[in-house]
Amino acid sequence: MPMEPFTKIKEHYRFSSADEELIKSVYPMVEKRADRIIEAVEEHIVSMGDQVINEKLKKHVDLP
Repeated sequence: MPMEPFTKIKEHYRFSSADEELIKSVYPMVEKRADRIIEAVEEHIVSMGDQVINEKLKKHVDLP
């Protein structure tokens, strides 16, 4: 299934230029913490207990 063009996704979620500027402003902070953010998201996904998803994550040992 091909991904929607980003412009269409932005329209769907009413993503404004102000939203873009906000994201740009936090980028330096997020970049420094990217590894911890990814690890926290993965831990949260695993904690939900979906065995199918957890097995898929185990196959990707390159993930933190």
